[in-house]
Amino acid sequence: MEFVHDMKESDNRMPHRSVRGRMPSGKPNPVDVYVGNRVKHRRMALSMSQEQLGVALGVTFQQVQKYERGANRIGASRLWDLSRVLECPVSYFYDDMDEETASNSPRKLGEHFRRAERGPAS
Repeated sequence: MEFVHDMKESDNRMPHRSVRGRMPSGKPNPVDVYVGNRVKHRRMALSMSQEQLGVALGVTFQQVQKYERGANRIGASRLWDLSRVLECPVSYFYDDMDEETASNSPRKLGEHFRRAERGPAS
């Protein structure tokens, strides 16, 4: 678990988890949820269990569950491994993503927050 260490000594708040890759509400980023759903869909199309996918990737089935829910983000090398094991191109995991989901990418959210910090355009 990653913690943010920006507390002052006099601060009584509990440390909180890093929100990297999450929405301001703390929910998983919709892009990560979409990719996870695509992993699950492809796995099921191949009649593969979470356990079998986990063994093929060298992770636990619990980790596969977290990937599929979007609770844990999937790194580039893991996405590459998933594409090999699930016999599909990497692009499959992003195919048919709607614009609303795509607009929630961390890059897009960063642009939104930077604009908000600058205030209204003059």
